[in-house]
Amino acid sequence: MTSCLLSFHGSIVARRGFSLSLASLPDVIAGVVDPVPLTGNGGLMELLPIDPSGGRLLYAVRAGNVFLTAAPERGCGTASQIQGWEQFLALPVARLPELQRLVSRPWHVAAEPFSVLRPAIQDFQLRVGDWAVALETLNVQAQEDGSVLLAGKNASPLRLEPCPSSAVLVLLEDVRNVVRRGDQAPWARIRDSFASLQSEAFKVALYPEVLSRL
Repeated sequence: MTSCLLSFHGSIVARRGFSLSLASLPDVIAGVVDPVPLTGNGGLMELLPIDPSGGRLLYAVRAGNVFLTAAPERGCGTASQIQGWEQFLALPVARLPELQRLVSRPWHVAAEPFSVLRPAIQDFQLRVGDWAVALETLNVQAQEDGSVLLAGKNASPLRLEPCPSSAVLVLLEDVRNVVRRGDQAPWARIRDSFASLQSEAFKVALYPEVLSRL
């Protein structure tokens, strides 16, 4: 199974020809760039396993006397020693689409009324609020209703529901019905004008997770 190198903050070490960069999950999935493989890089660099005493097998990328670094907001660089930004997790490329689906949008946390969170990749973990699990132990089970069940080592299972949830969809339908009625007589208007109402309804449609608008 082909694997890629994931940085501390969730980007992929990638290349286009001889050019190296940090790429997003969507770019790798779409084939815009190719993930750097774990072997066979034409002598340009080598992968060094980092001491797994912390319980995780991470890698450093060395080229001669320097190591690849992947600091947030700064892209690729080089460093003379191995620290946090010079560590990479080997992750199967086949896992990228499910991770991208999780981090690309907000989700409702099941059993927590109207709790909306956007998952993120940080410190080689998938984080959903205070919940976190190591990526190499993450198990994602897609459910028929569109929800996902997340599980992993040393973490209790977490169920995420699509945003907007079924309960919020009911409220959104109420908003749509108000807009469908069109402009009302001044004494029957919810807002001072139909244009104002339409603007607010449009924002609700764009950001259904912002429940205060509802």
